[in-house]
Amino acid sequence: MDIRNTIINNVLLAVQSLLDDQQLQAVQDALCIQLNSYEVQERSTELTVVDNTPDSMLAKYIATKRIEGKAESTIKRYYDTCYMMIHEICKPLHEITTYDLRYYLAMYQEQRKISLAYLETLRHNISGFFRVGCK
Repeated sequence: MDIRNTIINNVLLAVQSLLDDQQLQAVQDALCIQLNSYEVQERSTELTVVDNTPDSMLAKYIATKRIEGKAESTIKRYYDTCYMMIHEICKPLHEITTYDLRYYLAMYQEQRKISLAYLETLRHNISGFFRVGCK
């Protein structure tokens, strides 16, 4: 049943003992005319669970890369890069700062002796994660 009909019926039931049939019909007509100008929908009061854990956000990011048609080998590199960063920094994503990322990448480069080109690839992957995966 249309929600507008439900509203009209509920109002008519509430006032029927106070009004005669002609008055009830007038109230029904007035309600129909007024409600016709509006989109009416029932309010949803159910709870929704939002999972903003780092691993969940990473899974969403990886899903976007699959939708973009990236190769599985590329997706694995995106995943590995972001997973290591998330678990190395160990902070809630919304608290990770640019400084945290710079420090992480500097330490990564120093410890693993990677090239500047590879470092730029890591930075690009992580940047994409925060741009797409954390929204």
